[in-house]
Amino acid sequence: MRAVTPNETRDRQPPRRFAPPPRRGGPPHGGGARDSGRGVCRSYGAAFHPSCGAPSSGRERIRNDRGKGPCRAGTSGGPVDLHAILSRALETVLAVTGLELGSVYLVDPASRVATLAAWRGLPREIAARFRQFQPGESLVGRVAQSGTPIIETDITGDRRVTSPIASDMGAVSFAAIPMHGPDGVGGVLAVASRRPHDFDRGQVRLLGLVADQVGIALRHGRVFNECREELRRRAATEKSLKRAMKALDAERRRSEATTEKVVLSHENERRHLMAMIHDELLQSLVANFYFLKMLSPAALDRRLRGRRDELIAFTKASIERGRRMMHEVEPIDGRSAGLARMVRRRIDLVFPEGGARVELRHPPRLPRIGAATKINIVRIVQEALANARRHARATKVTVDIQATDDRLDFEVRDDGVGFVPARALRTAAGHYGLLIMRDRARMIGGELTIASRPGRGTMIRCSVPLRLREGKR
Repeated sequence: MRAVTPNETRDRQPPRRFAPPPRRGGPPHGGGARDSGRGVCRSYGAAFHPSCGAPSSGRERIRNDRGKGPCRAGTSGGPVDLHAILSRALETVLAVTGLELGSVYLVDPASRVATLAAWRGLPREIAARFRQFQPGESLVGRVAQSGTPIIETDITGDRRVTSPIASDMGAVSFAAIPMHGPDGVGGVLAVASRRPHDFDRGQVRLLGLVADQVGIALRHGRVFNECREELRRRAATEKSLKRAMKALDAERRRSEATTEKVVLSHENERRHLMAMIHDELLQSLVANFYFLKMLSPAALDRRLRGRRDELIAFTKASIERGRRMMHEVEPIDGRSAGLARMVRRRIDLVFPEGGARVELRHPPRLPRIGAATKINIVRIVQEALANARRHARATKVTVDIQATDDRLDFEVRDDGVGFVPARALRTAAGHYGLLIMRDRARMIGGELTIASRPGRGTMIRCSVPLRLREGKR
């Protein structure tokens, strides 16, 4: 038995032993091996694939053509097959050294337990018996724990062998080389022979070189697989987010469709109510008005003539009030007219006789919006105008509409008497118009702002998101 020091094992830099990497676009340096995809060990005829570290024999070289090389799994976009890398490395090591048995153990960074990852020359049932070694257990466990290689020509009498390796495997000579990683020993390369074998200095160096190359390949493969798994997780997360966004968009569309149905239903009710006011109430009032006018004042005494004149005036006022009610409940056709034209129509209905100077400002072209959104915007403007006329006693009212690609902002400002918004919204009584405006803004995803002070006028601003860009009109 001969122990090998770490310095002896790690000394693998003899002068001009390895061909330097080839120049891009030219032959290898020094006219060496023509296979520019490998770094060739000229002393032992072993080549190592630079991307995965899997060696190939100079005498019995594993083909590295497309689909057959040790990096086949890495070139197809799938995960790196670490087992294939280890198996090919073992095949090459056994072919170069002339040994019969080989195995590779991977060491868990936390528990330091060495677990069998690949083997050659062993029956499956025998390999299953040597599947794991605890730290310090048998030769593999000692190498995994200490990081020092163990080379033995005859292990049959070695007390450190705690498992029946010699009897079950029939092994006589044995070598275990650590595969170093960034966190210490990452694995153990173990080879054995069923007959006495003297590991010379060159074979020890070759085993150490293979162990280092396989360790590098394992690290790269693990990093590659971790990155690929992370990309897979991110792709799955992105796919889930897309599904969620699609579901949210579908839900939003359903909500918008429901809102439009509700709003259009309200407008239909307004149309029905306007017809009832016109066909029943106003017709009755007009009939009464003409009936009273037909009564001759000469046929009535002074007291009845006074009552007749009062009834005529009251009926006439009721007719005017009914007509104003018709204008207030007049339905809006949100699908035919543009927003600016509809707002202008509301201004004319609320201020039919002037009384205040109303100015409408808007860009030449406004975004095309859905019927429900348009109707709610017009109703908010109408309520703000009605408040300015009935309560604020304003002399000047400004309606300003502005739009960007994704938002529409409108503002109604007057110079009336003003009020305290917080108090008005808190008491609610007599201020239902403010609450209705706020609810309408929320219905279309907008935000309503009310700013007012006694004696300083009122400003009502609403900002509405535009989700669909359908052009401008």
